[in-house]
This record gives sequence, C-alpha cells and structure tokens, in this order.
Amino acid sequence: MAPSRYYNIGGKVINVTGRDLDCLDKVIGLDVFETVPNQNAYNITIEDKMDFFYGNCEIDSFEVCDTICKIYKIHELTYAMIIINPLMTTDTISVVCDIENNCATIGGNTNPMLLRVALWAAYGLIVLSKQNITINSSVVSHNNRAVMFVGEQGSGKTTHSKLWSELMGSVKLLNDDSPILSIEEGVGYVYGSPWSGSTHCFKRDKVKLAGIVKITQAPHNKITKLKTLDAIEAILPYCPPMFVKDTDLYNLVSSIISKIFGKVSVYHLECLPNLDAARLSFVTVLSNYES
Repeated sequence: MAPSRYYNIGGKVINVTGRDLDCLDKVIGLDVFETVPNQNAYNITIEDKMDFFYGNCEIDSFEVCDTICKIYKIHELTYAMIIINPLMTTDTISVVCDIENNCATIGGNTNPMLLRVALWAAYGLIVLSKQNITINSSVVSHNNRAVMFVGEQGSGKTTHSKLWSELMGSVKLLNDDSPILSIEEGVGYVYGSPWSGSTHCFKRDKVKLAGIVKITQAPHNKITKLKTLDAIEAILPYCPPMFVKDTDLYNLVSSIISKIFGKVSVYHLECLPNLDAARLSFVTVLSNYES
C-alpha cells in the first residue's frame, strides 16, 4: 500500500498518497495542516508522471504564483491542468481532477513551486461541489469575525489589512492570498490555507464571515454597500480564473457565492492607503453585521 499523508484544509480532510511523499515536506506551509487519518478523506494521488489527451479542449490559460497554468475540460466535471515553470518550460506538472468523485491525480516535476500550485488547483476543484472555494483576497479576523478584502493586484488589499491591525490591535491576519470560503448549513465561514502568497501566514483557523470589501484606489475615502448583482460581479473575478470560463464550474461557484448574500454584505471601498480609510471600513462593515 502506498504511503499516505492527511491534511485538514478548509474543514475537509485530504489524503495525499504516492510512492514517495518527501516532496510534500518542501511545500511551504503545508505541514501546518497535517492531521490524523480519516476514512472520509478526499483523495489526491501523486505519480511520477502522467499523460492525458489534450485535444482542442483548452478552457483557459492564466498565470498564478510565477507559473503558467493551462486548463482543459476532459469531459463533464473532469478537468486537467498543465502547470509550467516559465523560466524552464520543460518543467511541468499535470493535474487531473474528477469533481464528481472528489479526487485528483498529480504527476510530473514535483519541485516545490509547481507542486504547491498543483495542490492548490487539485484542492480547489475536488472540494468545489462541497461548497468550498478559494478566493484571491486578504482576510483579517476580529472578535471571531472575518472580513475579506478583494481587489486587483496593487489595489491595496494587504495594506488595508495592515491598517486594520494598526487601528485595532486585536485584528489578526488570517490569510493574505487564497483563504477558503466555506458554506456550512447556509452560513459563510473563512478558513486559513497553505496558500498565502509571499506572506507566510498559514493558519488552520475557522472564522465566521462578517463582510466582503472590494478595494479600489481613489483620492478620497468612500464606502458603498453593493446590491446583489453588483456584489456578484465584485466577487467573481477573484475566484480561480478557471471557474468563470466553464459553464459547469461557473454554476458551482455561483451556487456558493449566492448563499452568502442575505447574511453577509459586500461593499465597495474607494480609498487612500490611510487609517481613515481603515476606520471607515471597520466601522461600516462590523457595525452593520448581525451574527
């Protein structure tokens, strides 16, 4: 029997199997999430190499964490990815995910950078039907309530998280790149994850979601509560790119996001990178939230 390692990520236990799992030791942050065996775990298998038929089924190509990712639809609810090191295009790793059966296979070059992205992609796809999704954002927690900041690269998400911490010493950073949004019994929660960009903030904490704030830079500080359609448009771009280019994936994502509306408000913050902006968003989001 191949060796196994178990990881509790976003409230879901993942069983990673393979002949040689030493490569997992080099993936930054993953060790924080290691846990005990669980017979109900979702399965990811690591193989030495893997080939699959690409054909003309490419959905999208995008960059993430210094890699190039190409995603293909093999058939309904089965997807494949090739993850490429752009500095050495012969360095690739492949991922095949079966969403319906909540399992994935990874094969190829398991250097830490490629494997980290492959695990992110595999996890994101196999738990999607179970109401879990990674959101590109910076998340802080305050009094066991989480606030998620989304925005384009360079918009100031990380800066705004730091300003919240300066404003209130009890504010803690939960994740700074790919926290996990989970819908549990109709309630939205945010989990830390092994994927936190260049900020090494790897936490297994689970915090109830209190609000989402889209940040854009402006010469003033102004916050507006968004209506439902505007709120959906504000969040969707920060789901993994592959999720919005395929109808089946898009429908799964929409079903998750739609469940948080009515319980959690989404805001648009036009702001300067200063404490006044942090104070405005802090007071607005948390004072309007009802647990």
